[in-house]
Amino acid sequence: MFDSMVIYLILTQFPIIYSAAGALILRISHGYEVKEDNDPFIDLADRGMATFSDSTVPGVWMVDILPFSKAVFRCTILMH
Repeated sequence: MFDSMVIYLILTQFPIIYSAAGALILRISHGYEVKEDNDPFIDLADRGMATFSDSTVPGVWMVDILPFSKAVFRCTILMH
C-alpha cells in the first residue's frame, strides 16, 4: 500500500513521468503510439481512474450510511 502511494505521488508531481508511464503501458498492451500532448486515450484513462476512485470512497453512497436502504431498493425493483 505504501509503495503504491509513493509511486502515485511521484507520478502526479512529475507530469512528464506520468505521461511516459501511460504511453509505455499503451504501447506494450495495445501497440498504440501516444501523441505528444493531449492524447485522447490518456485523457480517457485519467477520467476513468478518477471516476473509479470517486466511486470507491467509503461513506459516499446512501447505502453506506443507511444499510437498510439496500433492502428497500431491492424491494422496489422486485415490485416492478
